[in-house]
Amino acid sequence: EEEEEEAAPDLVAFAGSCTLHGLSHVFVEGGAGARQALWALAVLLSLCAFLYQVADRVACYLQYPHVTLLREEQSAAMTFPAVTFCNVNRVRLSQLSPHDLLYLAPLVAYEPGIAPGFAPRRPEPLGDEDEPLNLHGFFNRTCHRLEDML
Repeated sequence: EEEEEEAAPDLVAFAGSCTLHGLSHVFVEGGAGARQALWALAVLLSLCAFLYQVADRVACYLQYPHVTLLREEQSAAMTFPAVTFCNVNRVRLSQLSPHDLLYLAPLVAYEPGIAPGFAPRRPEPLGDEDEPLNLHGFFNRTCHRLEDML
């Protein structure tokens, strides 16, 4: 009888410190009552629902279901899909002049006397109407044009 009395407090202590929701409401020191019976029923129903879901998923997994859908169509004439190649370079190197390089040298870490790695276009003489470099004019002159690409 002493072993049974020791087992009950151990079970109550375990249920009280257990994180399984509801178990601490089933095993209490005061004995079994209607409240504990309802909690026991709720815990058992939840456990049964959990085990049913596990068994169902394991059975589905062991069936190795495969879903494969293949549809093939034959066509006498196919149109080529439109493909766009975007040039990430904002300026055409072939349109840069030595004059442009002097203005842009601090921005692109270019030092005079170092080969730029491309052939700049011929320098144009500065006339009276020419202004110092402005970025709007620079981009209008050196940007990629659609008519040049087609």
